[in-house]
Amino acid sequence: MIQVQVRVGCVEADTLFDRDCPFDLVLGKPWFDEKNPQIDWPNNLITLQHDGKTIAFRADYHDQKHLKKNGLISAVEMEAELSSGNIVHFCVIKPIPEKYENYEYGSDGKNLERNGLEKHVDMLVDEFVDVFDPDLPLPVDREIEHEIELEPGASPVAQQMYRLSFEELAELKTQILDYLNRGFIRPSKSPYGAPILFVRKKSGALRMCVDYRGLNRITKKNRCPLPRIDDLLDKLAGAKYFTSLDLKSAYHQIKIKEEDIEKTAFRTPFGHFEFVVLPFGLCNAPATFQTLMNNVFRDELHQFVLCYLDDIMIFSKSLQAHIQHVRHVFEKLRKNKLFVNKEKCLFFQTKIAWLGYIISENGIKVDQSKISTILEWPVPKNTIDILSFLGFTGYYRKFIEKYSHIAAPMTELLKKDISFIWTPTQQQAFETLKSKLTTAPILILPSPDFPFEMYTDASDFAFGGVLMQDQGQGLKPVAFSSKKLSEAERKYDIYEKEALSQIHHLKLWRCYIQSAHRSTAYTDNNVLKYLQTQPRLSPRQARWMEVLSQFNVYVEYITGKANVVADALSRRPDFAMTVVFACQDSDWLLQLKESYKESPEAKKIIQLIQEKQSRDYVFDHGYIVRRTPENTQLYVPEGPLRKELVEEHHDSLLAGHFGVAKTAALLLRCYYWPQLQRDVRRGVQSCERCGASKSSNQKKAGLLQPLPTPTRRFEVITMDFVTSLPDVDNFNAIMIMVDKLTKRVFLAPTTDKVTAEEAATLFYRHVVRNQGVPSTIISDRGTQFTSIFWKSMIAQLGIKHKLSTAYHPQTDGQSEITVRIVVDMLRTLHQEYPNWVQILPAVEFAINNSKNVSTGKTPFFLCYGEEVPTPPTLNLQALAKLNPNQPSVDFAARTQIAIQEAQRMLAEAQRKQKYYADQGRRHLTFEEGDQVYISTADLPLKGPRKLAPKWFGPIPVVKKLSPLNYQVALPPIWRRRYPIFHVEKLKPFVQSTEFPNRYPARPPPDLEQGPDVFNVEKILDRRSTPWGRGFKVEYYVKWEGYPLCDSTWEPKSNFRDAGTEVKRMLREIDQQHDAT
Repeated sequence: MIQVQVRVGCVEADTLFDRDCPFDLVLGKPWFDEKNPQIDWPNNLITLQHDGKTIAFRADYHDQKHLKKNGLISAVEMEAELSSGNIVHFCVIKPIPEKYENYEYGSDGKNLERNGLEKHVDMLVDEFVDVFDPDLPLPVDREIEHEIELEPGASPVAQQMYRLSFEELAELKTQILDYLNRGFIRPSKSPYGAPILFVRKKSGALRMCVDYRGLNRITKKNRCPLPRIDDLLDKLAGAKYFTSLDLKSAYHQIKIKEEDIEKTAFRTPFGHFEFVVLPFGLCNAPATFQTLMNNVFRDELHQFVLCYLDDIMIFSKSLQAHIQHVRHVFEKLRKNKLFVNKEKCLFFQTKIAWLGYIISENGIKVDQSKISTILEWPVPKNTIDILSFLGFTGYYRKFIEKYSHIAAPMTELLKKDISFIWTPTQQQAFETLKSKLTTAPILILPSPDFPFEMYTDASDFAFGGVLMQDQGQGLKPVAFSSKKLSEAERKYDIYEKEALSQIHHLKLWRCYIQSAHRSTAYTDNNVLKYLQTQPRLSPRQARWMEVLSQFNVYVEYITGKANVVADALSRRPDFAMTVVFACQDSDWLLQLKESYKESPEAKKIIQLIQEKQSRDYVFDHGYIVRRTPENTQLYVPEGPLRKELVEEHHDSLLAGHFGVAKTAALLLRCYYWPQLQRDVRRGVQSCERCGASKSSNQKKAGLLQPLPTPTRRFEVITMDFVTSLPDVDNFNAIMIMVDKLTKRVFLAPTTDKVTAEEAATLFYRHVVRNQGVPSTIISDRGTQFTSIFWKSMIAQLGIKHKLSTAYHPQTDGQSEITVRIVVDMLRTLHQEYPNWVQILPAVEFAINNSKNVSTGKTPFFLCYGEEVPTPPTLNLQALAKLNPNQPSVDFAARTQIAIQEAQRMLAEAQRKQKYYADQGRRHLTFEEGDQVYISTADLPLKGPRKLAPKWFGPIPVVKKLSPLNYQVALPPIWRRRYPIFHVEKLKPFVQSTEFPNRYPARPPPDLEQGPDVFNVEKILDRRSTPWGRGFKVEYYVKWEGYPLCDSTWEPKSNFRDAGTEVKRMLREIDQQHDAT
């Protein structure tokens, strides 16, 4: 069997007449199908029945020799024939693929079923391969084109361009060139101009979107009605086979009316362009497309074709007829140059989902997705679950006969003195209520003649919605929905979750909402209403607004108490996160449970829980859990477990050896016990690593001039460098970048010879790639930040650069503080982890995971809306609220509040810094025998000083020489060092035996070997003696431990590396001489 396709130009015909044809008559397959004649081949006789009569046709016999011989010709011969004016006829014969060999058709379609429908689908695709063209061409001229009619008096809308990242700029250039080559867009001189932005597809690719909100606001709305869904469904009665088609990039297959093309103009960094084809995002696009479908399939509509926007349904009562109908539709598509997306088509189905219903030969059923959220509602496990379910079903009690009688077995369990025991009686009541809600008369068939009302809500773990309609008997539900949020979606703030819920349900119930002239979306959050007027959109918000622009929907606010149904759907107890204990050492959990038995305090709490007298604690999975508005914490009774937790959350690598406030905040994320702050203070103050390594927190003099508080995250970035680090893996410096609002820190290893180009690369790789382009950068006047390259780069990105100066400081010391924290942490960990490059990511994590004093939150929380999992011994991966029915104050809602609170606290911290910057120091005194740390600032330590310990100790005080000077017992290897130290070079040591698992005390650091060191006791005098053309300054020095007669004159150059105390003496003697 071979398949022959004959075409003349662009026109196809069932019968082809040709003067040179040797036959008098050519009969086609449609004629044979209709007349079903009997053929007598030897006698050239055709007999058929017509109007009860037998009619016979006899054809004259033509000998084969009269047939013109056909052969193959070359391209040169063909060109010669055409040039000479001869008429050339071509017939292309395409052999059927091997996979169709021995393929048989049966008149009743049974053979087709037996041999497999897939083969016929492949044949159909091969025959109409041009309809499945993957490269969508420019639409042909049609009667139906998209018009953009403006409101009277409307003026052209032009908006500023949005900023784009480097990646988006590259993709924009690629897509513009592609659209230009395909003719979809053209250069424009239009007064209109919409901004463009990008949204990321699930595949990770970027898709260009045009923000047409401004144009849509001044466009007259097209009231062309969409088909009634109930009418469409009625036409499917008796059908057995179904095929659904989806048009490829449907809107791009329609042209814009020539005079309206300029209104679609959009602005880019590469020029001003306008759409020739219908773009996504225009408000009247659905009505235009429905008009086109009605026009193309005018003769077939309701016969065997239904169209709802770009969803085409082909239905038939028999397989043989269905094959003919599908071929007919494809011929129509080919004729009208419309193209299909093969991946989204379903062929020859006996059961298919369409417009929210399941359609088969047995009838039409409600799609289970509309009611599955109710049918799958989990069996209540406690009184809270019962309250949640009854709160949801009670909203419809007026539609359910004897509601109170049905629900009585469940409400019985809510009484105060009744134990919660779930019996078959309660189960029957539970199932009956679910059944009543998912069948008529509760669930109604939608009608486009009445407006729809959509109610949505979102919680921290799910969102839900209900679509309702009042058809004269009060509001009744059309469909229910609820969906559990993904891990990424849980990190959205509460406003984005509410918007996501609304957009999800608009897309889910698109077929209903678009059919009505007006629909209203109710929510207890004004986010979508806000997005409709927001001047700037994020890529995610732009994607949502693109969906919203396709609907004639009015967004209205409703109070949380009134939004009962959607709220209950979003808080189904099986969607809530459960308490998950992920422990590296399961023995620790066993120890925790066992410790309850020995703790009087734990026993008292358990008793209160059992008597239902405890407001703060619950008993879950055998553990005492404390509930707060912020989080859920494990209670830890008194004993050694508390000390272990303090050590883990302070001493470990990822904990970071932070101070009391940050260590306590880290513990309180997951744990609680009375006087936790006191235990943490003891643990931190007794940490020898911190005592020897941390910088002094004495405040310096100088008034501060802090910058204004940022209004959004990653708006202002400060930068600085840590240099003079030990050489490790060819690195000896760190580039530090800090977000001024969230205090999020980015650390990048580099060298002290880093160039401006290298600094820009690090800035892009660590900040821009992940957080976008900031508005302002604050840095010092390093050469990296003052070079021509750097200035050119930030100018192209539109960044404002602020440089600090020595006499008029513009920064608030943020970078300087971060540098100190980073160096302190590296110094503290240097003995155990000498390769600082390897532990730099852990240091970055620890800083971002610690509570910032200025903002009151961790940088991670202000960035992601939740705390990230922490690695110490007990890691509660997902501690959630145990009461899913409590008020909606979830962690995502707190994210936005936390940002505002961070801004307030940051401003308050700046005010306090400015006030206290000039305050005096506290009084400090020691007694004989006190353990102290001594400063290493004046000691000749070996190697780079950056990661060397700042303090050494503890060592005892031997004698108090004066209120300011003390003699200490130095280690034997420092026997040549002077043992007298000023009080500012000492700090107290806090001793504790409560934390036995810590590292032993450090040995004294090595000192440089050299000549004997003589210590200055006092500077007695200064003189200036002639030296060459100038003078040489000398100081008269009294040496410690030597008589006055041994005092000597020393040149000023000998004091270049002197300690702080000696330099103070020099300043005093200089001031005395200058005064005289």
